Amino acid sequence: LVATIPTIGAVHDLAVRRITDGGLLVSLHAFASPALSLRKAHAGAEMLETALRKEIADIEYVKIHIEPLTN
Repeated sequence: LVATIPTIGAVHDLAVRRITDGGLLVSLHAFASPALSLRKAHAGAEMLETALRKEIADIEYVKIHIEPLTN
């Protein structure tokens, strides 16, 4: 799924938890090129969130932390 988002290089620290009302909380860190503007990096995060919500119906909350991709 991450491979479909061109501005996101990879993800790590992925955590999925079921919250009290039965929905899912998804938290992850996503790598983006340091050459991207903050606006474009966050647009990629929004695309990733939308893709996750399409694939997993029970998601209620998504937290994506953007980090610069380094070599």
